[in-house]
Amino acid sequence: MVEGQKPASLCNGCCSDWRPVTSGVPQGLVLGPILFLMFINDLECGLTNPVFKFADDFKLLAKVNNRQDIDLLQCDLEQLKQWSDAWQVPFNISKCKVMHIGRTNQKFQYSMGKQKLETVSDQRGLGIQLTAYLKPSIQCQKLIPKLANYLE
Repeated sequence: MVEGQKPASLCNGCCSDWRPVTSGVPQGLVLGPILFLMFINDLECGLTNPVFKFADDFKLLAKVNNRQDIDLLQCDLEQLKQWSDAWQVPFNISKCKVMHIGRTNQKFQYSMGKQKLETVSDQRGLGIQLTAYLKPSIQCQKLIPKLANYLE
């Protein structure tokens, strides 16, 4: 220990030295998910639109009716990117998608950083296939083979 430096910890009068962290929490421990949730707890702070989080996935929702709504949503996406950069938790932007819901949606293009986000007409999330027109037909089509196997 360097003179004048505080010990890493003190237990029963004994000091431990500082050591570099060489790995994270072992997979399978309860501590990992708890620390992760604590770490991302402030993800939505300062955002205009609501964020729904589930494990390591989240959804940003926005109702876009005019140019101001477009700018607010884009600002939220940039703020998420800044959070990601600041905390060194990079988003896999290629997995980030935009879904425009409704027939009258004007389908604006959004980006995170300098990368444009892909627009999709349907997306699976938490086991449910969601479509841009909110019709259950794709969900039903994907369930039929599973039900057929189950009934055999």
